[in-house]
Amino acid sequence: MKKVAAIILAVVMLITLVPFSAFAADGPMSEPVNYGDFYLAWITGMEPNEQGEYYDEYGMNIGKNYSFFEDMQAYNNAYPGITYSLQTNTLTLNNVNAPKLLITTNVMGDDFKLEVIGNCELGSITVWGDGYGGNVSFVGDGTLTINRSAGRDYAIVTNAEGTPGKVNFGKDVKVNLYAAGAVIYTSDSTVSDPEKIYTFANGQTSVDVQ
Repeated sequence: MKKVAAIILAVVMLITLVPFSAFAADGPMSEPVNYGDFYLAWITGMEPNEQGEYYDEYGMNIGKNYSFFEDMQAYNNAYPGITYSLQTNTLTLNNVNAPKLLITTNVMGDDFKLEVIGNCELGSITVWGDGYGGNVSFVGDGTLTINRSAGRDYAIVTNAEGTPGKVNFGKDVKVNLYAAGAVIYTSDSTVSDPEKIYTFANGQTSVDVQ
């Protein structure tokens, strides 16, 4: 009798563990919402309009907008030198000179990577978790400069929203970060060994994290 009870208990525990093990946040969130016609995972870019504005007085986007990944589809002609691979969950920058381009991602998974090839420059990067995968890993062997003019408060922002929200740097990539405030602003997240991986903050080999 005890043996039967033990087996039943083991089966119940196994069943309760299945949903949690299946919810590994690898890859972009692929569960559709709004009756199957909308996905929360996306990667966008925005540059200012001719007046140099990104937003209007109400906070609405009025700049020039790009979509690199939306509705589970990659748009690899959206911006010269920027491509996205769903198979590897990697956004690749290949010699992209875009100092005013702001890149934003949403629920792209814990294994989301930004690969840097050659010399690249961006305005900022913002990563949203929204309960699913708020990480970003910088990989590749190139150099990426973000917010060189320090015109924005932060170079990298991770809004973890209940996710790990980690910022990781590969050993061969070099990232130069500039900001009026902290170069990396994180919400309940961590930064991995920035001083060991040739990451420079405002010209110095240290990262000011808030």
